Amino acid sequence: MKTLTITLSDETAARFAEHAAENGKSAQEWAARLIEQACDDDDWFEQLPPEDRAAIEEGLAQADRGEFATDAEMDEVFARFDR
Repeated sequence: MKTLTITLSDETAARFAEHAAENGKSAQEWAARLIEQACDDDDWFEQLPPEDRAAIEEGLAQADRGEFATDAEMDEVFARFDR
């Protein structure tokens, strides 16, 4: 078993400890579980349908280019779900 040391802000560490406690785990147990899940779930992207993968890749490319929705565009999107 290996030991990994990370540095978190005091605020993040406190929030992390709260999440761990809510799930009945120590911060160390919770961190190990989350890291293991992240490592085990590395093929989730490959399991998506090709059109979903393409849409995600395009969205990431747009973000890399600095292309983001305006506040007005986001307001329109949220308005569709606000009933």
